[in-house]
Amino acid sequence: MMKKLVVFLFAILLVSICHTALAKTVYPGDTLTMSISITATDGGETARVSLNTNGAPVTFVGATASSSGGNTVAQPQSFSGRFSIMNMNGVATGPVGTVTFRVNSNALPGTYSVSASGSMAATGVSGSITFTVVIPSCKTHNWDGGKVTTQGSCTVDGVKIYTCSACGETKTETITAPGHQADAGTIVSSATCTTSGEKVYKCTVCQTELRKESIAALGHNEDAGQLITNVSCTIDGVRMFKCTRCQNEVRRETITAPGHQSDAGTVTTAATCTAAGEKVYKCTVCQTEIKKDPISALGHNEGEGETVTNATCTSDGEKVYKCTRCQDEVRRETITAPGHQSDEGTVTTPATCITAGEKVFKCTVCQVQLNTEILPALGHVEDGGTVVTNPTCTADGEKVISCTRCQSEVRREKIDALGHSSDAGTVTRAATCTATGEKVFKCTICNEELEKETLPALGHSENSGTIVTNPTCTTDGEKVISCTRCQSEVRREKIAALGHSSDAGTVTSAATCT
Repeated sequence: MMKKLVVFLFAILLVSICHTALAKTVYPGDTLTMSISITATDGGETARVSLNTNGAPVTFVGATASSSGGNTVAQPQSFSGRFSIMNMNGVATGPVGTVTFRVNSNALPGTYSVSASGSMAATGVSGSITFTVVIPSCKTHNWDGGKVTTQGSCTVDGVKIYTCSACGETKTETITAPGHQADAGTIVSSATCTTSGEKVYKCTVCQTELRKESIAALGHNEDAGQLITNVSCTIDGVRMFKCTRCQNEVRRETITAPGHQSDAGTVTTAATCTAAGEKVYKCTVCQTEIKKDPISALGHNEGEGETVTNATCTSDGEKVYKCTRCQDEVRRETITAPGHQSDEGTVTTPATCITAGEKVFKCTVCQVQLNTEILPALGHVEDGGTVVTNPTCTADGEKVISCTRCQSEVRREKIDALGHSSDAGTVTRAATCTATGEKVFKCTICNEELEKETLPALGHSENSGTIVTNPTCTTDGEKVISCTRCQSEVRREKIAALGHSSDAGTVTSAATCT
């Protein structure tokens, strides 16, 4: 089944001029855009929308088309053009498009309306615009100082009307009510120590009472207090506080007894090394005895001790310690035998590279021989070796390793073949744009040829091209691209036709007012 074409016809119809507060102010030459939508349909597949201009001084500028609800809408070319809509399931609601028009340069001042209406399947259409054309001289109005037509008060707005001296147009301005202006307030009842007061605020303009404010009670102002019961070491005292404003008693405060203040104490019985002593503490304020503390026995104070039997390398000695205070013997201490003190040893038979030696150790105190130590053979000390056969690129060499101490041959060592060392290569045949070249690599030591390398063809290096056929407005041109290296032709390239370039145009028939 083929899709049916739905056509929207825009026709110019007359409507009456109406003035509205919502009218947009425009000037000759300004442009306006109006949106059009279908708001209701009867389900049919064909609809029409008429544009009513009421002879408004406007000229069609252009239009845009909208697709909505499956409708496909084509853009009209003028007021008498058509919106073409295709929809298999009937006309859908939604935007149809917009129309832009310009206010004619010779338009007269006044208020105009342009609106849309529907017929056939379009049972409901929205889209209208109201505008007021003003004369060019009033693009910037020259407003007077204004006249107050309604006098305001503190809470009621006033009204002021301004008139343009050029075109007579008026505008209304609201004089916003300033609101009440509160004074600093008047105290109608003063606050006391225990009761609150009150303050009233009025408007300085109209004397209206605005609000009442509570003044918080002052509260008592305490004096420094008076002692009515003295305090002792163990008995609390009492201090009474009064208000300096109303002289009433505010509160009483307990002064806590500080308790006894102990002195540093006096030793009544001195302690000895083995017997305890005693110390008595009294109050520095009232001299009351507070407590007695025992003084611990001092304990013996050991001296440095005296040796009574000297120790030898292998037998213990003894030491006696006495108290430096009472001279009693405190304890005896064993002096442990220190044992033999070995010397660093004396070499009796020196070691060689291949035979062991001997070392004897004695006590440095009593000279007793303690032990004998075997000195291991020293072993050979190898030199760096002497080359007896030099290596080549492909054959090993040999060197002899000798002992630096006894000069005897220790071993022989292989010197690895050097191996070939390749040079950077020599080009024997240079590569061209289309043919490969060749490079030969040799050993830098024995000059033996090691390998050959194929050099890839260089490829053409294209220049920017030479034009052989210039393009015109309607026909293509052509240029030849050549190689900058071998000068041969590489390819040909099309130069696109230039296309026509329009001038600013020449007026062949001048427009008039009509």
